[in-house]
Amino acid sequence: MFNKEMAVNLLNDGIIHAYEEYLSLDEYIIFLAKSTRNTNTIQILNEVVSMTNEEKKKYIAKLIYDGHLTPFEFIDFTFHVTDISRVAVQQLTRHRIASYLQESFRHSEVKNFLLPEETYIEMNLKEEYQEYLDKGMEKDKARYILPMGSLTNIIFKMNLRSLYNFFNLRLCEKASDEIKQLAYMMVDEIKEYYSEEDIVYDFLIDFFKPRCAWTGRCRTPCYKYKENIRFYNERFSFK
Repeated sequence: MFNKEMAVNLLNDGIIHAYEEYLSLDEYIIFLAKSTRNTNTIQILNEVVSMTNEEKKKYIAKLIYDGHLTPFEFIDFTFHVTDISRVAVQQLTRHRIASYLQESFRHSEVKNFLLPEETYIEMNLKEEYQEYLDKGMEKDKARYILPMGSLTNIIFKMNLRSLYNFFNLRLCEKASDEIKQLAYMMVDEIKEYYSEEDIVYDFLIDFFKPRCAWTGRCRTPCYKYKENIRFYNERFSFK
């Protein structure tokens, strides 16, 4: 179900490291990966900055193909999401390698719900909830009558490896509507954060794809399957 109230803001890209003056995000990931095989920092830095954009893309694709995703864990992104339903939050928090700060209904009053158009109970729910509060019931107890469609706010931080997994699953056409909407809004927010001239832009937009684009297979193909397989074949042409 589409949520017209939801908004997403990227609070920071978390790229804070000793070499951020010299290395872009994709270069930093390559630097980390190479550091596991060579302890000569200056040599690694020179190797990384001398790579062409195409070489960087292939190197990162090979890291993903080989399952060497640990370097991606050193990059964090923080998002602030408002007016998201508890249903979608429950799906979001299943991605466990992340940090979450969620609005508490124990202390804040619920204002809005996200309910299917086919239901006619929204006003009754609001009135019943408000009636309990007006009679002096604590929010802590009144919240038990609230539906899963209650809208809440959440701040969360994910590293790039967790985001890779999140987008693998939640950009899939088979994902639930609201969590898929959230995933697309997160991608759009990241796109706005970087300029298209930035090398990182292409890297991130490529990186944020559904699972079939990175595995080359899908049990229940959708209308985007062929486009994603074309991406897979191009990205992993080194095989």
